[in-house]
Amino acid sequence: MGQLESAHGRLIKQSLGLSKRSHNIALLKALNIEKVEDIVTRNVLSLYNRIFNRKSSASTDAAFIFSFYFLML
Repeated sequence: MGQLESAHGRLIKQSLGLSKRSHNIALLKALNIEKVEDIVTRNVLSLYNRIFNRKSSASTDAAFIFSFYFLML
């Protein structure tokens, strides 16, 4: 995730013609751009929501994986 965040910041700085030394967090806040981690989290939650709202083998498999994951925490 760290490499994705860095690449995200670098691309924004390059597109704006800014120095590599500019801080990503300040830049993202100033431009009102979401962090990559937040975007990925939202998309994963949306995917699971769509899977669980459909009656299919995928929802059964996802429920099994979730229950196994939470039992192992």
